[in-house]
Amino acid sequence: MSEQLILPSQIPWDNLVGHELEELLYWIFDSMGAKNIVWRVGGTGSGAADSGRDLELDFYVSDPDGTVRKQKWWVEAKGRQDRSIDKSTVERAILNVEADDQVEVLLLATNSHFTNPTRDWVAAWQRNHRWPKIKLWEKEDLERLCSERPGVVLRLFSHALTPQGVSKSVRERFWEYSYYADVPTLDLLWESRFELDLNNPTCLTALISSELANGNINSHPWPLFTEDETLELSLICSYRNLLYLVNRAHDFGAKEEPLTGCLGYLILCSLDKLGEDRTLEIILSSWNDKGETVPEGFKTELLRPVIRNLFKELLFVCSHDCPRVIIDDSFFRDDPKEYWSRLSYDESLTTKDNGLLTIELKDKPCLALFPNDTKKSCPLMHTDAPEKNLRESLLIIEAVIKHCKQSG
Repeated sequence: MSEQLILPSQIPWDNLVGHELEELLYWIFDSMGAKNIVWRVGGTGSGAADSGRDLELDFYVSDPDGTVRKQKWWVEAKGRQDRSIDKSTVERAILNVEADDQVEVLLLATNSHFTNPTRDWVAAWQRNHRWPKIKLWEKEDLERLCSERPGVVLRLFSHALTPQGVSKSVRERFWEYSYYADVPTLDLLWESRFELDLNNPTCLTALISSELANGNINSHPWPLFTEDETLELSLICSYRNLLYLVNRAHDFGAKEEPLTGCLGYLILCSLDKLGEDRTLEIILSSWNDKGETVPEGFKTELLRPVIRNLFKELLFVCSHDCPRVIIDDSFFRDDPKEYWSRLSYDESLTTKDNGLLTIELKDKPCLALFPNDTKKSCPLMHTDAPEKNLRESLLIIEAVIKHCKQSG
């Protein structure tokens, strides 16, 4: 499996002059964690007055004693077509920066190269001047930085990313910005799934959440193509980070339902592949790896919307051939016959929009949970707080999985 994330030849390096090179640098620095980034040209193109720099920004760096200080950078973009950057260009840039003694780093970046005399002159100048630090980035440096930051390439040159690069950018943008990948991106990744390294819990969480944000997981059941260990780690990852992800979604104005839905789907897959005992063990041990003391009420509250939504889904799915429970399904989108494709992939199935009046006929048996007893009530309908008795809830869900997959 190739680890190459970008195809450098697909980035139009020769055309990255003026605005285009400045934009690339802006997003590279944004991905590096720079603060207070000011793009001085502001998109007006080359030739606008920029007072000796195209970008100015700050990094917060640690000193050896642990204190953090602000480091001010000036950045000049020197886009060229078929020619190198000469010494006079660098001399002018240094002359400009010397007027501001707060600038610690001057970076000159080009889509081309610096001549050898230019490099020699900069080295000699730096030996005699401790301030500011002069950095030179050439085309090869930009290629390396883009390779390490596929999210930047996806934003500006999506055609230059390999499928693995797209996958990494989806993961980064999800965890950093609560960004859900769109349908064309997910379709592309699904078509390339056998080329991808899917045994990464953070990647799997991003993909599943993105699928749910776009409406459905049935056509792209990602966990079916991962190792059991990855499924376990993804379940732990999703559970432990649920509150963080929900809060981050609020900060960025993103939907939170795909995040709880992701954890629910991972529980469903774990019950199907690993069984109730192992799934319960994974859930209960999710907070114990670092000796943390987490209140039980907190963990239960995290699971509350997840387990309740699973019960609601399974009530709808299980009832489609149930002689006891009748549901008006106008509020549900999934066809119950297609629901289980998320646990057993079938390319022939497609999804469609559908959408709760529920009636329970107590004189009829429940085929999934108690086929020989008509006195019990359907637990999917009548369990008020399924998250509080986790073992019993997982056993119910597991029984519905086994019955419906076999009968469907």
